[in-house]
Amino acid sequence: MKDCPLILVPAYGAKYNSATDALHAYQTGKDFKILGGPYTSVRDEKLLVAQFGDIYIRWTLNQYVEVNQ
Repeated sequence: MKDCPLILVPAYGAKYNSATDALHAYQTGKDFKILGGPYTSVRDEKLLVAQFGDIYIRWTLNQYVEVNQ
């Protein structure tokens, strides 16, 4: 399923003002929600990359930052 990138959204109502803030939150272990799925964090990155390939955080409406650049 590596042709389908994984989209994460901030968990628990968190909001980020920039892509940098969202990426920093992810890299420091904050929780994110898989769009249409369970919660996850950087601790699951190897497994998620193996399954999906690219991972993106949607940090605000229609704004994304790639996690595994």
